[in-house]
Amino acid sequence: MTRIREARLEDAEVLLRYAVKLFSEELPGLYRRSVPSLEDEQEFIRTHVEPTNSVMLLAEADDAIVGLLGFLGRNLPQEAHVGAFGISVDSDYRGRGIGSDLITALLAWAPLHGISRIEVEAFANNPRAIELYEHLGFEQEGRRRAAVIVGSEPVDVILLARLVA
Repeated sequence: MTRIREARLEDAEVLLRYAVKLFSEELPGLYRRSVPSLEDEQEFIRTHVEPTNSVMLLAEADDAIVGLLGFLGRNLPQEAHVGAFGISVDSDYRGRGIGSDLITALLAWAPLHGISRIEVEAFANNPRAIELYEHLGFEQEGRRRAAVIVGSEPVDVILLARLVA
């Protein structure tokens, strides 16, 4: 059984282990990052838990973090109702609905925190992610052509968004 909860600063060590495993996969649909330090991970959590229009959601199963959704709300007053998320699921737990559970939890959290528009970007070479977002009511709104290089190939980035009440 998977449990979704908000992250806390005390989660830094376990999230660091999660990040190391995730980044080692070098997935073609994720931005590449170097392995963070514990201090980097603490700052990453802080940016998601301190602003009232941001959140980090964790999926837990089998006494481990198996998924993460980081949502950052915008800072400008005219855009304070908008934010974007990134999401990942542990390779051993993919295909079990954890991504859907995390996004569904965000959709429930958002209107309680003044968020009425949620955005997400997906690499065009990641059709499973695009399909998931569209299944959950996100609509494609744009395409950034050749926005990232994966391997040596340019890949488009698709912008999707959903309005929430």
